Amino acid sequence: MVPVAASVILQKQGVVCGVQLTPDLKAQYIVIDQVEDIAKINGSKYIQADATGIYRKIKTLLLEGKTVLFTGLPCQTAGLYNYLKGCDQSRLYTIDMLCHGTPSDKVFREWLSGVSEGRHAKYINFRVKDGDWNCNTVCIEYEDGSAYRADVTDDWFEKLFHYNMSLRKSCYHCKFAEFPRRGDLSTGDFHGIEDCQDIEDDHKGTSVIFVNSDKGQMLLNEMKKENVWMKEISVEDSKKNRICADIEEHPYRDRFFRLLREEKYDFANLAKRVLEHKFDIGIVGIPTVENHGSNLSYYGLYRTLQHMGYDVFMMERPKSAWWAPHETPVIFRENPYDSGDLCELFESRLQLQKANDYADTFILGSDQLWYEGLYACFDKFCFMDYIHENKNKITYAASFGRSEYHATREEKAEAAFYIQGIDHISVREESAVELCRQEWNREAVVVLDPVFLCPTEEYEKLADKGKKTAYNQYIATYILDPSPEKQQIIEKAAQKLELPVINMTDVVNVEEKCAQWDLDMESDVSNEDWLRRIRECTFFITDSFHGTCFALIFEKQFLAIGNAYRGLDRFTEILGKVGLKDHLVSAEEIDTLEEKLGQSIAYDKVRSALQREKEKSGEWLKNAICAGKENRLSGYDIIQKERMKEEEQLFWQKNMIDAHGNVLGAHDTRLAVYDGALGELQKDAEQRRILFEIQQKQMQEFQDAILQLRQQKEEMNSVLCELQGKNQALEEEIRQIKEKFPLKRWAKRFIQRFRRR
Repeated sequence: MVPVAASVILQKQGVVCGVQLTPDLKAQYIVIDQVEDIAKINGSKYIQADATGIYRKIKTLLLEGKTVLFTGLPCQTAGLYNYLKGCDQSRLYTIDMLCHGTPSDKVFREWLSGVSEGRHAKYINFRVKDGDWNCNTVCIEYEDGSAYRADVTDDWFEKLFHYNMSLRKSCYHCKFAEFPRRGDLSTGDFHGIEDCQDIEDDHKGTSVIFVNSDKGQMLLNEMKKENVWMKEISVEDSKKNRICADIEEHPYRDRFFRLLREEKYDFANLAKRVLEHKFDIGIVGIPTVENHGSNLSYYGLYRTLQHMGYDVFMMERPKSAWWAPHETPVIFRENPYDSGDLCELFESRLQLQKANDYADTFILGSDQLWYEGLYACFDKFCFMDYIHENKNKITYAASFGRSEYHATREEKAEAAFYIQGIDHISVREESAVELCRQEWNREAVVVLDPVFLCPTEEYEKLADKGKKTAYNQYIATYILDPSPEKQQIIEKAAQKLELPVINMTDVVNVEEKCAQWDLDMESDVSNEDWLRRIRECTFFITDSFHGTCFALIFEKQFLAIGNAYRGLDRFTEILGKVGLKDHLVSAEEIDTLEEKLGQSIAYDKVRSALQREKEKSGEWLKNAICAGKENRLSGYDIIQKERMKEEEQLFWQKNMIDAHGNVLGAHDTRLAVYDGALGELQKDAEQRRILFEIQQKQMQEFQDAILQLRQQKEEMNSVLCELQGKNQALEEEIRQIKEKFPLKRWAKRFIQRFRRR
C-alpha cells in the first residue's frame, strides 16, 4: 500500500521519504519527488536503514511548505516525531510498517559474504514474488550474471530472522510496535488472511492497514480513489501480524552473537551450530550441586576448554536422580555460564542419550563422581553409558574421593562394563590409578584438578562480585566438618596472629554444622563471596580439598586440616606436588600449631611446580580431545536408543494420562464448585422457606385483622342504621308538631339558633 500512498502525495506535488538499497546493498533513506521513482523504495528490506541526516532534511522540506510522506519502521517514525517537536507537522504524513524486528547489519554482511563466495552482489530481493504471494524465496543477483536463490527454510539468514535469533535486543520489547502507534497509518502484508472469513485470499498479495489518526483517515480516503479495493475488518482478524510490544527471544540468541563476535566459524556453520544446538564438547557432571568446590571445579573446566578454543556446554545428572539437579547453579550470585551453554535437564538417564546430538566429545568432570556413596543418588550417570560408542568419551581428573572402592558387587560389575566404553581416563589421585587397574583393568593418568588449569583472572572476575568484608586484615576459614578440635586450632591462630576471624562452612546442613562448635559462621555465602574471602584474607584455614586448591591459586598463607572422612589422599597428593606437605595438619596437632603458623610459604617454587603440572595436564587433555574415534554404535547403544524411544512413548502416555487427570481434576473442581453452589442454593432456599412461612403467618394475621375490621364495620353500620331510623322518627314527630302548632316568625328564628348551637 505504500506505493499507492506515495502516488497520492506525489500527485499533489509533495515528496516521499522511503528506503532504497544502494549499489553496495546498504539500506538508506532517500527523498523522491517523481512517480517513476517509487520503484526505488519498493520491496522488503530485512535490514535496518541508515537514517543519517534524513530527519534534518524532512524538517527543511516542511519549513519550505512541502507536503511530506515518511515511510519507515515504528521506532524510526517515533524518532522523527521526537526530532520535529516544535515544528509545524500539519503537512507531514507518516506510515509505519508492521515490523517483525531488525537483524544486525553485521549478521547481514557476514551472510552476504558467505553466500556470495567472492562474487560482487548488485541486487537483492528478500521476497521474490514470481509465484504465490507467500514468496518464500530470497534472491541475490551478481555482476557476473550468476545468482543465489534459496527458500527461506534453507537460507540461514532467513532462518535466523524468522526464528527471532538475529534481531537487535530492543526489537524483542518494542513499545512502538503496539497500539497506540505513532504513524498516521500502519501497514504490512496481511498475515492470517486465510483465517479471515470476510476476505477471499487470491494469493496475489493483500495488505492490512491500521488507521491511527485523522490525517491517516484523510490519506486513506485519497488512496481509495486510486482504484484500490478495501474492506474493513476487525482487529482480531489481524492478530497474526505483529501489533504487540513483546515477542519471544530465541533462547540461543546471546550464544549466536557471542560466537559471531569471536569469528571462529563461517556464517553458515555458525548458524547451523547454534540453531541445531551443536557444540565441540559436552561436560558431564554436577555443575549445579550445592557445593563451592564442585561448582568451581566444573566452572574451571568449562573456562579452560573455552580458552583452548572449544565451544562447550554443561550437562547435568537427570531429573530422576534422588539428589536432583537445578536448572542453573544455585550458589552463584548470577549464572556464570554463557547464555545457551547450560543444557536442558533430561527426565531420566535414558533420556540423557539426546545429548549425543549436541557434540562428538564428552568429558566427565572432576570431583568425587566415582565415590560409591554418590553412585545411586545421582542415578548411576557417572560412567556415561548413555553416550554412544561413536563419541569420544573422556574423564578428566575423576575421583573416588578415597583410596578404596566400597561399592556393592553388582555396582562394581555395572561400572566394569560401563568403563570399557570410555576412551581416555584421567584421575585426580595416584590411588585412583591403582583402583582403575584393580577394579576395571583400565589404565589411568593422574592430572591436576581443573581449578588449576583455568586462568586465575576468571576467578578474579567472580571474586570481584563478592560481598566486601568489614576488615582490612582477617583470618578466613572454610570448615566442612566443624569440631571442637578445629575450633581450638582457629582460636589459637586468631590469638597468635591477633586477627578477627570470618568462618565459612558447607552450603548444606549449616545449622547442624554450627551446632558442633561455639564460633559464629557467616551465612548465605555465594561462590563469589567464598572466593573473595579467600583472595583477600591474611591467613586461611580449611579442611576442604578445594579450599586448599584456592589457597594455592591465590597464593595465601594457609593451614590445611586433614579430613580423612572426605579423603586424605587428595590433600597429600596436591600438597606433595608443590612441596607443602608440612602445611597439612591433623585436628589433634594443637601443640605444634604455633610452629606451623610461623612458617611462611615462598610461592616462587610453588608457582613453578604448579606450572609444570598444568602443562602436563593440559597436554594430556588436548591430546585426548583431538584423538580420533571410529563411527560405530555398539549393540548396547542400539538397545538403549530403542529403550529411550519406548520410554518417550511412556512419557507421552503418562502426559496424556496426566492431561486426562487434569481434565478430571478440573471436572472434580467444577463439581466441587457446583456442589458448593448447590449447597448455597439449598441454604438460600431454606432461608426463603422460613421467610415464606413468616410471610404466610403475617398474611394470616393481616387477613384476620381485615375480617375483624369488617365485622366492626358491619356492627357500626347496624348502629348507624338504627340511629338513622331514630332520626327519621324524630323528624316525623317534629313535622307533626309543626302542623299542629304553627310558630310565629320570632319562634322559628329561636329554633334555628338553638339547632345551630
